[in-house]
Amino acid sequence: IGVITTLDTILVYNYLMKKRQKQMAVFGITGASRLQQILTCETEILLITLVTTIGGFAVFKLVIEDVLLNVYEIGMPIFNSRVYAIMLGVYTGCILLGTGVVVIVNTGKKLLDMRRC
Repeated sequence: IGVITTLDTILVYNYLMKKRQKQMAVFGITGASRLQQILTCETEILLITLVTTIGGFAVFKLVIEDVLLNVYEIGMPIFNSRVYAIMLGVYTGCILLGTGVVVIVNTGKKLLDMRRC
């Protein structure tokens, strides 16, 4: 599920980056370096990923896990905090790597070409 979600996020962000070409051009025209453009986009992705992933973990822990424990009569929690931390790290790392490639490719265009999109 994590791999599919990661690929879906990368594809969605690729679509969004194509729609944000003019914004990237404005960043470049106002003096932002390519590295600053990449860091701005990656920070945005990181914040969105962390908020949604932690929210999803909280919903699972507070709502779904109790249902699963009662239905399958399991006497202990399914995941501990260490497992959640590892899943968060792996998922966030994969998303940042994948979207990083998308951002680097899309910010590598010339300003004039980005403005025309």
